[in-house]
Amino acid sequence: MPTEADPIIDKWYRRLDDGTEFKVTSMDEDEATFEMQYIDGEVDVVDLDTWYEWDVKSIAAPEGWAGSSDDDLAENDIDMDDEEWTESLEDLRSKEIEDDWREEEDE
Repeated sequence: MPTEADPIIDKWYRRLDDGTEFKVTSMDEDEATFEMQYIDGEVDVVDLDTWYEWDVKSIAAPEGWAGSSDDDLAENDIDMDDEEWTESLEDLRSKEIEDDWREEEDE
């Protein structure tokens, strides 16, 4: 059954005829089109006449739609222990104090 509801930006939908899931990312009222992004990141522009022919259902955002999985992120993590993080912060603080002291001396 074709939809009567208008597409809503930032909402996810599923086409009931083929199971395609997508997010509406923008609308162009002058051109009577909307832009949609599939879960794989591909973007498509569709005219509103086509939208109203589709049988769509609003859905929750698919899990993992925004990009990398946790496994991908774990591969790129930098392994630093607490001491390394603290040393960097202490070095930064020392530099800030030294810079402030030099500015006061120049005045």
